[in-house]
Amino acid sequence: MNREGNLDLTSLRIFIETAKDCNMTRAAAALGISQPAVSAAIKKIENSLGSPVFDRDRRPIQLTTAGRLLWNRSFLILEQLDDLTRSIQFSLENEKPDLRLGASDCMSACVCPSLIDYLLNETENISACTGSTPKVTDLLKKYFDGVINVDFTANLENWLDKIADGHATYTKVITDFYKVFSDELNAANVEASKNKKEEAEVSDVVCEKCGAKMIVKLGRYGKYLACPNYPDCKNIKPYSLVNGPEEVSDVHCDKCGTLMVYRMGPYGRYLKCPNCNANKAIVIDTSIVCPKCHEGHMIQRRTKRGRTFYGCSRYPACDMALWNEPVDQFCKVCGSIMVKKVSRDGTETIVCSNPECPTAPKKSTTKGRRATKKTASKDET
Repeated sequence: MNREGNLDLTSLRIFIETAKDCNMTRAAAALGISQPAVSAAIKKIENSLGSPVFDRDRRPIQLTTAGRLLWNRSFLILEQLDDLTRSIQFSLENEKPDLRLGASDCMSACVCPSLIDYLLNETENISACTGSTPKVTDLLKKYFDGVINVDFTANLENWLDKIADGHATYTKVITDFYKVFSDELNAANVEASKNKKEEAEVSDVVCEKCGAKMIVKLGRYGKYLACPNYPDCKNIKPYSLVNGPEEVSDVHCDKCGTLMVYRMGPYGRYLKCPNCNANKAIVIDTSIVCPKCHEGHMIQRRTKRGRTFYGCSRYPACDMALWNEPVDQFCKVCGSIMVKKVSRDGTETIVCSNPECPTAPKKSTTKGRRATKKTASKDET
């Protein structure tokens, strides 16, 4: 017998369960698997060993010499593996995690020593890294000088002591602090906005509303152009304008009559009015009258997942819909509209859209294909 592959733990567990009662059916029930799976695992072991482990000619089946040797050794191996697993799990449950603290210079000097002493009871290994945020520290010193200094910290501690002794109220302390902090925060927001505008990527596209050169921003669906004078000017444009002017369509806006332009959205191309920002879907009209209401036309539409279908232009008044492209023909048997069906090899056929029509193509099932193969083989015989 040829040897194939190596033994695995799953096959060994199946073998041990089978060898207990020398019964594959009971082993399958105990393990919660099918009997063919048990047979396949035993066959895999026998291929690996190059020798049968069960004598299947006897009823019930019996262990062979190789099977008895495998039984003795595999039982010991699995017991040792279970002990190892339990030991690792116990170590992980009782192991204290590593904790790494990162703080600025001020925090590491004032807060971290006390915090580390407190956390030593919760974890064995603590490492503190300081001075790792120079950019943040510089911004805090630049915009919040009234808060980030030693005098403020010392004064705040005195006020906290007064609150604890009842000589001051926390409302007055917080109010006095917020007056200073609010002014610094507003000044920081204004300065940060200026710096953000200076660092923004400027395009060559000019805002037609205020004349400023538009900047590149990143939104939910990618890059776009926005006016730098926001919120005074809220004009935005697609990023495609960087590569040239927009493609103008021959469709007029229903609201203002301006020629609409093509835009790209999350579900594909659509029409947008550059004047009033009205949106409109791109409609591909088949010029075929709806067979249900006889008023609208069948137009091409897309689902949210991007699949193409054909529906009535009067939707939702008419819910006529087809997955395949309709043609201006009707079935001679049932009178339903015909559709163009494209097979996988690209062949186009005109079929009836009514699946219950006798002329409509039937979907082939697995049983049908098997029956066809059996019939063909009998005919050849």
